[in-house]
Amino acid sequence: GATDKQMSYAELRIQTLSTARALHGAGIRQNDFVAIVSENRLEFPSISFASLCINSVVAPINPFSTSRRSFKYNSLSTVKLKYFYR
Repeated sequence: GATDKQMSYAELRIQTLSTARALHGAGIRQNDFVAIVSENRLEFPSISFASLCINSVVAPINPFSTSRRSFKYNSLSTVKLKYFYR
C-alpha cells in the first residue's frame, strides 16, 4: 500500500549497488531469473535495477495472483532466486 517513505536518487543508487553485490555473492549470474513477488514497495526498484546491473532477468510476480497462476510461477525451474515482500 501507499506509505510516506521516500528515497533520493543517491539512496537508490547506493541500495541498488549494494543489492547487486549481494545478488552476485548469492550466485546470481547473467541470464539467471530473479522473481520479485511483491506489491508496490519502495524496495522494488532497487532490486529490479540491481538484477539488471548484473545482467540477470527480472520476473515481477503479482502477489495477488490466482492460486493456479501462482502454481505456474512456482513451478518455473529457471527461477534462481525469489524475493517475497508483504
